[in-house]
Amino acid sequence: MYSMQRECCFLQAEVMMRSGLFIMALIAFMLVFNASGFVCASTDEGFDVFVRMLQNQGENPHIIKSGLFDFVVTIRRSALSDLEFKAEAERYEKMFREDLKDDPHLELMIADIPARINRKYGGEKKMRGKALLRGNLGEGDSKRLFEIAYLDNANGTWGEPIVIIREDHFGKPNVNVNWEPSASLAALSANPFTLANFHCFGRIQGTPAALATFSLLDPNNRDTFLFSEKNIEDLRISLNKLDQVSGNSILKIAGNTTYDEGATVLILETKMNGKIFQRYWVDRSRGYTVPLIQYYDNDGRLVEEYKSSGYIQHDRTGLWYPTVHVEIKYDSQTGKMAEQREFQIDPSTLQLNHSVSEGEFAIDIPEGANVLDHRNPKSEVRYIATEKGALSLAKGGLDLDKMSWLVRDESAASFQPSPSIGIVPRFALMSVGVLMVLIALYQIWRNRRAKNK
Repeated sequence: MYSMQRECCFLQAEVMMRSGLFIMALIAFMLVFNASGFVCASTDEGFDVFVRMLQNQGENPHIIKSGLFDFVVTIRRSALSDLEFKAEAERYEKMFREDLKDDPHLELMIADIPARINRKYGGEKKMRGKALLRGNLGEGDSKRLFEIAYLDNANGTWGEPIVIIREDHFGKPNVNVNWEPSASLAALSANPFTLANFHCFGRIQGTPAALATFSLLDPNNRDTFLFSEKNIEDLRISLNKLDQVSGNSILKIAGNTTYDEGATVLILETKMNGKIFQRYWVDRSRGYTVPLIQYYDNDGRLVEEYKSSGYIQHDRTGLWYPTVHVEIKYDSQTGKMAEQREFQIDPSTLQLNHSVSEGEFAIDIPEGANVLDHRNPKSEVRYIATEKGALSLAKGGLDLDKMSWLVRDESAASFQPSPSIGIVPRFALMSVGVLMVLIALYQIWRNRRAKNK
């Protein structure tokens, strides 16, 4: 499970480097134009649609507050050539030697690299499970629970479910708990496991959308997900300036088409230097859902795509939600599919905005299990369950030293996860770096605005 988390984080980091840094440069460019005093009063219908898409995204707690559903995930990855396989093996070995130089399992993990690569690339892998969510980062707090079982392709049987609970905080430490029955091990860390943002399926998502959202939120009301009208108007003016000065086409309505048994969507796209950078299909009749999202690199090559279909309208809330969601990463050099994740939601299990108690975010731990607290990697502690108990995201539910059913294993102070568990990702540091850059850009913008008044 941890190895899958690490590999998923590499893909996220790569996409962020492709699209996020370009968007940050674009924001900085717009800030310079905004400070120059250039005045343009024109408006753009595409920009208005884009703002409504952002306001209706699944991260908005006024849209989706909670969710529950069963799902099946099919993961397909392209196979590597011999040279690519060798390069990937060298990358993994370098990464392991840097991150695990003092780990007693280092050589075992290096020996497992060929099998790890074969698991990651080529062929098809299936998972099934249940997802439960409550809240999101728009509220400054979110909780998740995943139950996941893997299909053994060799004999066609499903393994015992792995259980994950996670809690995210805006500006506070996060927490993640994985329970792996086969290892009889529960591991606590500060790096949240991410399978998918299920509440965002079929709505706008991706790094460019996240950065735009951050720039439009009212800085005094971010926890309520309210957009600042002043920020909206400032961004509208800046985009119009950029359009006129650069000759680019930003968030323009390029036409319309039909999908999903005749539903009509607008096609909203951005072109930079004559090449498509973003494209969104927008269904205004279904709450500004977005059944197709495409992101391109600086050379106009498709690198990331989100496709949703089979929308149903939830009876109680009236919200539209897709029963099929496909996420595809493309190799920008060859144009071939690098990875595809197809999520199929069981509509009979779908619940949205229902009441969810904190007690539902818990994992039952049997007697004799090991519990590894890795929230502080420099002082990780191992416990043994002397009787059955539960780890919970309720208040105090992860205060291990106060739990009578857990006893510290002092003989294993240097305990490390086994090779099947893996290691902690670096992606959290990159997320912090991106956030700091955005905050710096926002502060520059405020300072320039103050000087021009």
